[in-house]
Amino acid sequence: MTTTLWRVVKFVSDNSEEESIETVPSSWIRDDEEVCYWPPFSNKKDLEKAIKSAWSPNPNWKKYIPGSNDSSKCLCCPVHSEVYLQQAIKKINLVQASINQLAKDMQELKKQNMFTEVNHQKPNESLFIKQNLPATTKETLNHLEDYLNNVDNFERAVSELHLIGGATLYDFVKRMLSGLITDKLAAQFSFYGLRTKEKFSQLKVSELIIRCAKHGNFKETTTKDVEDCIKKWLRRAKERNDSYIKRKDEGNNSLQN
Repeated sequence: MTTTLWRVVKFVSDNSEEESIETVPSSWIRDDEEVCYWPPFSNKKDLEKAIKSAWSPNPNWKKYIPGSNDSSKCLCCPVHSEVYLQQAIKKINLVQASINQLAKDMQELKKQNMFTEVNHQKPNESLFIKQNLPATTKETLNHLEDYLNNVDNFERAVSELHLIGGATLYDFVKRMLSGLITDKLAAQFSFYGLRTKEKFSQLKVSELIIRCAKHGNFKETTTKDVEDCIKKWLRRAKERNDSYIKRKDEGNNSLQN
């Protein structure tokens, strides 16, 4: 592979009043003739192509007398191509940053549109109103299970509840469960039904939570990740309920005193 050499030259006119600095392939300069060949192209793109591709000079090309100018900088030779590379990288980074910001803005707009749709939903169409949630008794929970066993109802519930949101996956699961079932009722369950408790994993509500998590902002999460969050919330249900009762009793005592 032949390596192209370059020369930075100063072209001097016959009357020495006009001059210009250019970078040319070294093959265009004939030391024996003391001239530099120059293509007679009026089109700038054709001229740049001839220089960068180092076309072989044609006898019909114009001939100029070159003068040396070591301090000038060219725009196309390998010596200064690094300048172009840095400029290109900078522009690419700016474009990428703009694309990232646009994607972020579109995602935010999408969220706003989703919440607008939920806010425009009639109050009596909400799952929480229809099923009188959070469920406080097994009877209420059974009614919810029967409702979710219908495919259309289940999909409507996913469309509504996946918008609840949360800073983390556990926060999302906690917000969902708190709206679906009280701590007092949840204390009667464990995920797999250990220690005489009932199996939460068999409930349609469990499937609903997993679907909502993957349908919302946590699409990359695994089923196990969601299940672990449900287990954690169920384990602390009795503790939360006992704390609520204690605070309630203390409040009643303070009122009596």
